[in-house]
Amino acid sequence: MKGRTDLAVEKQTKKDENLRVFETSKENLKITTVKISRENKKEEYITVEFPSLLTAESTEKIEKEILSALKKIIPKNIEKVLVAGLGNREITCDSIGPFVCERVLATRHLNAKILNEIGIKRVKNVSVLAPGVLGKTGIEAVETIEAVSKKTKAEAVIVIDALAASSIKRLFKAIQVSNAGISPGSGVKNERKEISLKTLGIPVFAIGVPTVVDAENLAEELTNSAVLENADLILTPKDADVLCKKVSEIIARAINMFLHSEEHIKTVMELV
Repeated sequence: MKGRTDLAVEKQTKKDENLRVFETSKENLKITTVKISRENKKEEYITVEFPSLLTAESTEKIEKEILSALKKIIPKNIEKVLVAGLGNREITCDSIGPFVCERVLATRHLNAKILNEIGIKRVKNVSVLAPGVLGKTGIEAVETIEAVSKKTKAEAVIVIDALAASSIKRLFKAIQVSNAGISPGSGVKNERKEISLKTLGIPVFAIGVPTVVDAENLAEELTNSAVLENADLILTPKDADVLCKKVSEIIARAINMFLHSEEHIKTVMELV
């Protein structure tokens, strides 16, 4: 398979001496950690795979694993965070970032007294941004994020985006968390400027969900032969609208639990 993909679990190769892969299973979840070390650069990708988004039991388990992944890759001492949802809310398979932003609680404008009154005692300083896409704003997402992160004095950025997979088996059935930043649009041949420590000067943590697959990859996967050479088509499931909303809620809850309060998550979600 030719493999146009944004997922580390699909890019890995056993021949790479700089790469280590760890796999674990928890009931019906598979967690794969890919660690890459080269040229003083250490990247870590944690991918949670699951059979379905549409059961209450799965939802809770997935939230816990995403929360666990965030705790592993984001230092505890980071207090000021900018959450940025990439993508276009008008295109279903690219709407996850903006949808997540709608459900993450911004607290930069709230003082301790107000937070105590609503029953939340410990939160981080959080700003939330959906920068839109270059075609509608005329501004690269990285430019908007850089300006806002400097203004808010953010110590780190969490970006959320839709990804491309090389296998249909992972569409809406995997969530990837990494400390390596992101190159928006790279999986669909529409690569924009990188959003990373290199471009922003502060750590960038990324959460992504595979929502599309290249038609050429899909044809090869189904027929075991390259029957659609140079086919410039991107495919997504017919129920992508429902799945996007569902996975966005799961990611938003995990982010809110990490940034704010696991104990008071119900209260937090009622405020957004």
